[in-house]
Amino acid sequence: MFTGASTSFAKSHTTTPASNENSQDLNKIAQEKYKQDLRAYLLALDLHEERRREINLEFERLMEKALKDVKSSSKPSPSQMQKGISAAVKQRIIISATALRDSAMQSLGLPPIAPTPPPKLERLDKSKR
Repeated sequence: MFTGASTSFAKSHTTTPASNENSQDLNKIAQEKYKQDLRAYLLALDLHEERRREINLEFERLMEKALKDVKSSSKPSPSQMQKGISAAVKQRIIISATALRDSAMQSLGLPPIAPTPPPKLERLDKSKR
């Protein structure tokens, strides 16, 4: 009875060479698919980051131009009331530009998701010498 259990245990944990080769072939296919998916992901990520940078650069350019225009339209020695109006105009410019940038970022969407690597094959135990 004891020997029967040990032989069935040994049979269940041994792999045949054909199944081992088949799993290796499947692993190679999965690795190639993962490499292709990773390349596509990296390209999509680069494109997403480039568009995000363009949005931020445009935002900075518009902010500088708008604030420069507000500053150039103010008088050399403004009164307190004119300073308050100028500050309110600057604040509205910043709020509207930020809202435009945020809507552009939302339309850009979420960044791409990285592919999941395939599981690694278990190594066969080498017999001890």
